[in-house]
Amino acid sequence: MPGNLFTQALAKGEVGATETSFGRAAGLPKPSTVTGNLALYPKINTLVISQNRLARLTAQERRVLQEAADATREWAKQSMSATAAEAAAYCKRGGTIFMAPVQGIAAFQAAVAPTIGRLEKDPATKALIARIRALTKSLPAPAALPACSPGQ
Repeated sequence: MPGNLFTQALAKGEVGATETSFGRAAGLPKPSTVTGNLALYPKINTLVISQNRLARLTAQERRVLQEAADATREWAKQSMSATAAEAAAYCKRGGTIFMAPVQGIAAFQAAVAPTIGRLEKDPATKALIARIRALTKSLPAPAALPACSPGQ
């Protein structure tokens, strides 16, 4: 929602849910509730350029673009707070973190399966999803955030 429409809708109670970071949740008009063990997606910053457009750049322009992307990635890594620290501050401000039950996580995964199936109908997208899944399996599982409720 552009401009102040989101803030106005929140104030009127017209928004049932939102996705945001722990740090930005402090700007919501009332404390909120999040899951500590079901991240909808990772934090990602992406710079995308088509192969055709990239091919039209000079070597100097590609170098400048790569340097800017590298510098931006390093800045983002340095400026991100640790999720656990943000979660602790969120709890102290009156937020609630609960642990989704195994059945809830399974239900969520079942609900998104048809969408993933539609995406995988495109061979290139299917290959990317497979690469993401393989990468995910090669990494350690992220630690669940501790549950909290107001007053804890």
